[in-house]
Amino acid sequence: MMVLTTTLNQMLMFFCIMILGFVLQRKNIVPENADVTLSRVLANVLAPSLVLKTFITNFSLDTLLEKSHILLWASIILFILIFLGTALGNLFADNRYLKYIYTYSFISANIGYLGQPLTQAVFGEEALFNMIIFSVPFYVYIYSVGITRLNPNTQKVSLKSLSNPTFYMMGVGMILGIFSIPVPKFAMSTITGLSGCVGVFAMLLTGIVIGKYRLSEIVSSKRVYVASLIRLIAIPAVFVSVLKWANFPEYIVAPALSSLALPMGLNTVVFPAAFGGDTKPGASMALISSILGIITIPVMFAFFAP
Repeated sequence: MMVLTTTLNQMLMFFCIMILGFVLQRKNIVPENADVTLSRVLANVLAPSLVLKTFITNFSLDTLLEKSHILLWASIILFILIFLGTALGNLFADNRYLKYIYTYSFISANIGYLGQPLTQAVFGEEALFNMIIFSVPFYVYIYSVGITRLNPNTQKVSLKSLSNPTFYMMGVGMILGIFSIPVPKFAMSTITGLSGCVGVFAMLLTGIVIGKYRLSEIVSSKRVYVASLIRLIAIPAVFVSVLKWANFPEYIVAPALSSLALPMGLNTVVFPAAFGGDTKPGASMALISSILGIITIPVMFAFFAP
């Protein structure tokens, strides 16, 4: 019951922030291009700060050796999800760009913006640490192939397409973490402060983007509802059930659940907005999956939590 209540409270808090962004847009309190500005701040400052902090804090040589089995199984799950997500993306959409948005949504849930604070609130610091380690392969995918696929100006993975601040910071964080290079206290405090704004900014941005459309336009797609239920229920239920059936330890089952049972990632709003792409499909997916997630996530956590 405690898991159910804590998860529900956290989901409602994030949803309220999304509603605030929606109201700010509808009441014209924010300027017309607020979504572009916020998305660029997120993509170029806040998201890189979150990734940098994650890798500096958790990507040490000792951690790699101690938690290597978590990284291994997370990589295997990601590999399976890439094939599954690609197949489902082709099934759900005909347009090439829309296929990439669906594919991304099936592969990667809202790990960074929602998953980490939710895991910390529900399961505590140790579970959060394991989830961050579990998320490393997903971060590599998101900020290499993922960010490229969501950029309407490229969509082709190349060395040039990987030239983005978050991918750079991921590399810097790996080097600083593995070699235990000390970071000045003021710099680390700055990075931590910026990374702490990611969730709030992302939910505000999503609300603002949603506020630009008629609600009837973004809640009417039956495909999005089906895709959301696959993302929120089918995918985590299958993977976590297999892990439990195979008697995997709690420190692998818990981060898998925390990473997979989440709404569709907000990067389908953040990156298209930053690159001048169509934000409507991502806004629809974010709204519908987040609303459904208020119900499904507490239930999934309560039912499957080790």
